[in-house]
Amino acid sequence: MVSSLTMNGSVSTIFEAALALPEEDRGRLAEQLIQSLDREVDPDVEEAWSAEIERRLARIDAGQSKAVTMGEAIARLQQAARASARGR
Repeated sequence: MVSSLTMNGSVSTIFEAALALPEEDRGRLAEQLIQSLDREVDPDVEEAWSAEIERRLARIDAGQSKAVTMGEAIARLQQAARASARGR
């Protein structure tokens, strides 16, 4: 029981430290943590994501899409979620 209390304290401490990081660094950290959970890499999925990333970058380079900050993307998602919840 003591070890789980210590672990919870450690997780909480690490979380608080992570929140103090700049937004871009928090995103990189989140990505690395998620990747650490994915033990098996599906080459087809990796290839599909690489192609999607290239497609999106090409659209940005061609002026067909506009990049937004992570903060703006989150705000848009939250706004859409609120609108969806009101529509129920």
